[in-house]
Amino acid sequence: MSCLASCNSHNLILLIEKLTEKYGNIEKKLEDKASVDMTKHLDKRMQQMEDRLTQIDRELASKFQSFESQLQVGTNASWKDNGISDEELIKHAVQEEITKITTEERDQKNRKRNIIVYRIPEKKTQVVSERKQSDTLFVKDLLDAVFNMKIEDAEIDKI
Repeated sequence: MSCLASCNSHNLILLIEKLTEKYGNIEKKLEDKASVDMTKHLDKRMQQMEDRLTQIDRELASKFQSFESQLQVGTNASWKDNGISDEELIKHAVQEEITKITTEERDQKNRKRNIIVYRIPEKKTQVVSERKQSDTLFVKDLLDAVFNMKIEDAEIDKI
């Protein structure tokens, strides 16, 4: 009978160890979870952000309405007298913005590969081609000596 009691107590100890291990795992998982206070704090912050976005939305709507009324007042007198509809007015404003944007993008593209080098010694001559040739030679030598880049004249668009 003592063997039976010994086996039962051993099984009971193993069962208690397993339960203790599971309890430890549960505690670890709970540590990773947010506390109730943290959740309330996050909810409060989200509500504040929503309130701020609502306020910004109202301000933008007000500004847009003000801009729209200024646009109507400023342009209705001059454009309406000429028989131009609101649709034409909007098309004209949109076209102006698109033109501004495309002009700026074109300018940026044109300047994208520009390199400006200051304090390059200039050749003192009246002949433009000699000055350009001197500048080209200087740039090629500079790129070769400093950056170890050998370039051909065809790779230079403009100097």
